[in-house]
Parts: sequence; C-alpha cells; structure tokens
Amino acid sequence: MQFVLPKKSCTIIAVRMPDAAHSPDLLLTHLTLKAMRELFVNSKRQQFSIPVTLMQLLQGKNLHQAKGIAVAINNLTVIPRSNWDHTTLSHQNRITIITATQGG
Repeated sequence: MQFVLPKKSCTIIAVRMPDAAHSPDLLLTHLTLKAMRELFVNSKRQQFSIPVTLMQLLQGKNLHQAKGIAVAINNLTVIPRSNWDHTTLSHQNRITIITATQGG
C-alpha cells in the first residue's frame, strides 16, 4: 500500500483492528491524516490543525476589536479590516500585526 502525503506537516495515526476474514496482524482498517498549518505571527511559529481565517487568528489573540491594528501577510499585503473574515491563512504565511500607539 502506498500513500502520497502533502508537503505540509502531517500526523499519521494507524490502528490495527481484528477481522474474522483477515489476519489481525495484516489488516489496517483505520488511517487518519491530519495536516498541520504552520504560521509565523510576528516571527513566532504557531501551528493549527484546521484552516484559519485572519479574523479567527486575531480573535484568539483578543485583537479582533482593537483600534489601530494593521495586519500584513508575507510583508507584502496589508489586509483591510473588512476582509479579515474572508482571508484564509495558508501554510507558512508570515503574519505581521502592528498596533498604533500615541506618543510625543
């Protein structure tokens, strides 16, 4: 049996189950492939097991309602707040979160 795995980080869990028609030692009846998404948020590595939107990431950091927040992906694109819900993050995206502060 041959498996082709995605280039993303993966966890494979295999469980052998007894079966009257086959040898329990040879039967593989359950295979779970769980792809992990690795993101870098302000240069810190984080992993997620499901697709994550930019809004979900910011909610997890309690920044989704903060004022003066700018978010860029891969140092190229600043994402407007109106698109945070619709921006799905990809494996190895580099997310930069900047918070404006007052000073003098």
